[in-house]
Amino acid sequence: MIPRVPSPLMLRPSLRPLILVLVTLAACAPDDVVAPAGPEPTTVGLTAASAASLASIGDTALVRPRVLDQHGQPLDGAKLRWSLSRGDVVAQDAEGVFRAIGNGRVTIVAALDVGPTGVRPAGYWADRLADSVVVEVRQRAARLTLAPVDTAFGTLGAARQLRVEVTDARGHAMLDGPPALTWRSADARVVDVDGSGVVRSQGEGSARVTVQADALVGAATFTVRPRLPHTSCMVFAQRRQTRQACVTLDFVVREPAR
Repeated sequence: MIPRVPSPLMLRPSLRPLILVLVTLAACAPDDVVAPAGPEPTTVGLTAASAASLASIGDTALVRPRVLDQHGQPLDGAKLRWSLSRGDVVAQDAEGVFRAIGNGRVTIVAALDVGPTGVRPAGYWADRLADSVVVEVRQRAARLTLAPVDTAFGTLGAARQLRVEVTDARGHAMLDGPPALTWRSADARVVDVDGSGVVRSQGEGSARVTVQADALVGAATFTVRPRLPHTSCMVFAQRRQTRQACVTLDFVVREPAR
């Protein structure tokens, strides 16, 4: 025999209001959690608005973020949290502005900020929304400068040290060291130069010394004047008249051997 379930109308009058409320709530309950009304952020994208390869310390990379809603429309006002894989390559100066401070590669990440608690509301972009770009800082030599030095030699065998400064386009020294330098003398019979930039006087005349680093060239012209004229005179009497005879001699001055 099949039992019969009593109709709500057959229940006691005191239970009828409670049954009607429960039936109404059950009819209104959703199948899933209701997502917040309005646009929801669904995509975070980053693009490098400037060159992603920086050649000088102090150059800046501009990284442009873009947050889209579920309809693919830009969502303004979304707060992002920025992070760097290396803090010794770039420093963040402002929102999306990163300044080169060292050589290397760095990954810049922008993630949608969920607030101080880090808890996402139920049914609301459960996955982490983030994007990243890679920026490389690699200094390139842009200027080569020879330090001032006395380019006049008065003796043979004398030595002068030439010093070179190689910098990037912003005037910063090369953090990984200067590039290889190549030294040359236009006339080694006048002056010669070794691989460390030491110039030595060899003979009278003038000669140009150049230094090259990649496509950068610096030069200085040296003169060697080792001769010192000396005039010697002798006074004598001839037929009761005083006479004088002079002769001029040239002396070549050399540095003592070391």
